[in-house]
Amino acid sequence: MTALAYVLLGAALTLGVVLVRARMASFSAQRPEDYAGTEPAFDLRTHLDGPIRCEGVIYGPLGRVASRFTGDFEGRWDGDRGVMTEHFQYDSGNTQDREWRLQLGNDGHIRAEADDLVGSGTGRQNGASLRLAYN
Repeated sequence: MTALAYVLLGAALTLGVVLVRARMASFSAQRPEDYAGTEPAFDLRTHLDGPIRCEGVIYGPLGRVASRFTGDFEGRWDGDRGVMTEHFQYDSGNTQDREWRLQLGNDGHIRAEADDLVGSGTGRQNGASLRLAYN
């Protein structure tokens, strides 16, 4: 084999390992159905109602802390329709605000909209889990 063939084979193997890891061992590998029947059952209308304060960490692609933040949320519900306002304060001094408009279906599916999204977010709650995907 030539040196170029070895380089291409190594790149293909590396790409394959990365794709398998992302599909089988990362956040995207988890599904709400994996948590069906777990307790306490998560209900958006109960758990995301009223004021909420959180602290969090954002990890970079190599697993190191890239940023820390605090978030202040306020949830309000009218039946299966809700509004969640968010205010994030990052350790860099930057802030971010968003208002979610949420619609909860009878089957646990969620539709989410916010002014800075591309399209709508979709998700599902099941057992003690909730997953929301959006761009």
